[in-house]
Amino acid sequence: MSNSESRPSAAARPRFSVLIPTRDRPSYVRNALESVLEQSFDDFEVIVCDNYKKRSCKPEVEAFGDPRVRYLNPSSALAMHDNWEFAIDQARGDFVLVLIDKTLLRLNALERLQAATLSHPAEIYSWTSDAYYLTHEQDGDVGQGYLVPVRAAGEEPFYVDCKEEMAARVSFRTRLGSEGPSYAYGKICFGAFSRTLISKIKARFGKVCPLISPDYTSKTLALLSTDKLVDLNNSCAVHLNTQISNGMLFSQNTVHARSFLAEAGWSEAEFADLPIPHVFCSLHNICAYDWRMIDQDIPGHDYRTGSLDLAAVYVQTQLDLDAVRNWASEEEKQTIFGHMEAFLQKAPIELRERIHAFRTEFIEAALVKREAAVRSQESWVKSREDHVTWREKAALEREVAVSLREENVRRHQEPPGPALRAYREARRLWREIRPIRNHAPVDPPVGLEAPTQRPDIAIALGPTVNGYPSFRTTIAALRYAESKFYAYPLPQPAPAGAF
Repeated sequence: MSNSESRPSAAARPRFSVLIPTRDRPSYVRNALESVLEQSFDDFEVIVCDNYKKRSCKPEVEAFGDPRVRYLNPSSALAMHDNWEFAIDQARGDFVLVLIDKTLLRLNALERLQAATLSHPAEIYSWTSDAYYLTHEQDGDVGQGYLVPVRAAGEEPFYVDCKEEMAARVSFRTRLGSEGPSYAYGKICFGAFSRTLISKIKARFGKVCPLISPDYTSKTLALLSTDKLVDLNNSCAVHLNTQISNGMLFSQNTVHARSFLAEAGWSEAEFADLPIPHVFCSLHNICAYDWRMIDQDIPGHDYRTGSLDLAAVYVQTQLDLDAVRNWASEEEKQTIFGHMEAFLQKAPIELRERIHAFRTEFIEAALVKREAAVRSQESWVKSREDHVTWREKAALEREVAVSLREENVRRHQEPPGPALRAYREARRLWREIRPIRNHAPVDPPVGLEAPTQRPDIAIALGPTVNGYPSFRTTIAALRYAESKFYAYPLPQPAPAGAF
C-alpha cells in the first residue's frame, strides 16, 4: 500500500467522497471518473480503489492529473465486499457515495445532492439511474451507445420511511430490479450515506458491507440504522447496460456464480445456510441471505422464519433457476432442482400452501400484465392501421391534385384566344413603359415584425437507436442529458455535433 493510502484525516474535509471500487475495468473507470470531474459542484474527493488482478486502471487515473483524485491499490486482492469496505475506510467527506465503475454520475448530481442535504436533512439520500446501452462493447468500445431516461424529474425531494421499505423488501413480493425507484432506497451505490450513519453502522455491526452482496448488505444495515431516507426524486446517475455485470453473469452462469462466492470466502458447505439450502445460483436466495442482519440483535431469532416470506423467496428462486442459461453440467442442474424439491417436501403444510398461493397469485399478475401488453400492442397496431389509412387517403388526394395540375397545364398549352392575346400584350407594354422607382427601406408598421431569417434547416439531427439519441462518447451523452432536448419518456434528437 502506498503512502497515499494512509488513513484519512479530518483536515480539509470535502463535502462528498465519491468512491470507485473496481477490478480489471480501466476503460469503464475512465468514463466514471470523467463524469465525476465534470460535476457542476466541485467540493468533493474521488477515491479509485483498484482491486485489479490483470489490468490496472492507474494509467487512466493518472491521465486526468486532478489533485482531487486519489488512487489506491490494496496490498492483496480482495473480495468485492471487502474492496468496498476498504474504500469506505479511506473516505474523508461528510457524505460518502459509491460509484460502481460501470455507472456514471449525471453532471449536476452532486449539486442536486448538496441542495437536498440543506433542504431535507437525513442520513441517507437515494436516487434513480437512467440507462445507457452500449452498442459496440463487443469491439472494446465502451463509449458508443444510446441513452434512455428511466424517470421523469420531480419537483422536490421527499422522505421515505425506512421500516416500511425494509418490510417491503423482505416480503419479496416484487422481483429484484423491477421495484421502480425503491430499488435504489438505502443503496450506497445509488445514493449517499452520511459520515454519522457510517459510524453508527460500524459501531453496531462492525462493517458497512458484510458478505455477500455489498449493495444489499449495506442497504440492510443502513435501513436498520436510521428512521428515514430522502428520495431526490430525480435520476442522478446513468448505468451502463453491459455484458460484464456481475449480477447478470451470476444469474445466468453457475460457473461464474460459484466462482464469485468462492472469492468471497464461501465454501460449498456454507451454501446450506441459505434460506433455500444449497441453491447458490439464485440472486433472490442470495439477497435473502443478505437480509440476515435484521435479526442479529435478537437472540435465538431465525431471520428465515422470523422475517422473510419464505414462500415468496421460494417462488422467486424458482424463477431465477428458469433464467439460468449456462449450467456447469446437467448433473449440477438436476442436483439444484433436487434441493428445491427437498425443501418443498420438508416444508410445513402451511408453508406449502403459501407457496402455492403465491405462485398462483404471481402467475395471475403476470397474466394481467401480459393482457395489458397485448392490449397495448393491439392499440399500437390499430394506430399503425389508422396511419396507413391516412397515408392512403393522402395519396388519393395527391393523385387528384396531380390530375388537376395536369389538366391545368394542358389548358395552358392550347393556343390562346384573341382576348387573352390582347391582355398579355397590354401587360408587356405596361411593364416596359412604367417608371423605375428607387424605394428606400421602410420600417414595418408598429406592431408588425420584420421577417426573420429562417434557421439553417440543413442541420442534420443526431442519429437514434430504437428511437433514442445515440452518442460516440459517454460524456457527450451526459452533456446532452442536461440540455433542453432531454425529456422523459422519449427525448428529442439533438443537432449533430452539439455535444
